[in-house]
Amino acid sequence: MRITFLLLAFLHLFSHIVAQEENLKPYTKSTAIGVHFYTFGWGFDIHQTFRASEKSEHIFKLDIASLKNKNESRNPSIYRDQGGKAYIYGKTHYCYNLGFTYGQQWNIIPKGTINHVSLKMGISGGFAFAILKPYFVEVINTRFSRIDVDQYSSAKYSINDIVGESDFFQGFDRIKFLPGLRLKVHSSLDLGHENFLIRGIYTGMQADVFSQRPSIMDTAYNPQFFFSLFLGFMIGNNY
Repeated sequence: MRITFLLLAFLHLFSHIVAQEENLKPYTKSTAIGVHFYTFGWGFDIHQTFRASEKSEHIFKLDIASLKNKNESRNPSIYRDQGGKAYIYGKTHYCYNLGFTYGQQWNIIPKGTINHVSLKMGISGGFAFAILKPYFVEVINTRFSRIDVDQYSSAKYSINDIVGESDFFQGFDRIKFLPGLRLKVHSSLDLGHENFLIRGIYTGMQADVFSQRPSIMDTAYNPQFFFSLFLGFMIGNNY
């Protein structure tokens, strides 16, 4: 009986190890989606990797995120008792940062039969595009005693003229694009229990420089170079 029990235990352990090894078969590519928060806002991204060797991968990333000026702050309308909405005083454009990068990442700590956590580090570079959409506010037209909608300008309006923020969906016919360059350094920690799963976090540094200063604010300084830190969460699969 004891020999039978030991044999059954050995077979169970052997089958468990074999199952783990099957699960750890090397993959050739992976796809993941994520959400990230960084110094100038937050956004979504797509990660695509292709296995270059046992220890390295080619990585492509596409992401879009809000891009805010550090001087932005919401002010209550002085006409809030008459239905005025809060708005960002001095803002002339919404800005979104669209980026595409290609690079290399390395398996520092790969997954194994015992550990189910992997650590990767990488560097990538590519293109960034600042997407500028006009920011509209409702303003008092004293000449005709009515409320108009217009893009904010310090030369035309003061706080006393602004009733509040207008509809976001206005001004899409006046969108502008500013091209730029991006450099990114990142690390990712994959906590997926199975080798084919990606369940992890990633963090790093990002630098963007545009062909000219994105005009997010009217009178406040608008930088041309943006250096930021980021933290993100992703899910996906290896296959």
